[in-house]
Amino acid sequence: PGCVGFAACPFRPGGAAALHNLGRVGHIGFIAGEPGVLVIDTGTSYAHGQAVLAAVRSVTDKPVRLALVTHAQPDFIFGGQAFREQGIALRAHSRTAGLMASRCQTCLERLRQTLGDAALRGTVLSRPAQLFEATHHRDLIGGRGVRVLDFVHIDGPGEAVVAARPTSLGFR
Repeated sequence: PGCVGFAACPFRPGGAAALHNLGRVGHIGFIAGEPGVLVIDTGTSYAHGQAVLAAVRSVTDKPVRLALVTHAQPDFIFGGQAFREQGIALRAHSRTAGLMASRCQTCLERLRQTLGDAALRGTVLSRPAQLFEATHHRDLIGGRGVRVLDFVHIDGPGEAVVAARPTSLGFR
């Protein structure tokens, strides 16, 4: 499920972060619109973020315009620096961003103990520059009616779910 739409899947969803899976346990995806791509979550590390971007490029030549961080868990946030280096904005709920600021540096240190320095080379906490407060429907990438749903508190504060209108080919 985490690899649907990717030609060369750099993801190994499921289970706990461990050296054998490089912490790549979260589901990551993307939605392509006419002018660009929205990536949903950024990965566990700088290298994982780079792998996500490479996987998107293997499927479409549309530029990645935005990365949406759906919640503050290590397997979804620490790839952000790879996106920032490419000039791609990070967007999250304000409560998610607050949680990231208050505890995710500690999460990164724990992840470093689990995965080691080599797996996390270049990994830093990149805070989202774009914040939102509630469910909203925006043309985040053009022509694809993306809706970002805020359920107030699923597993943690500020977690979001993304829904997009299907294309004539179904969900992509």
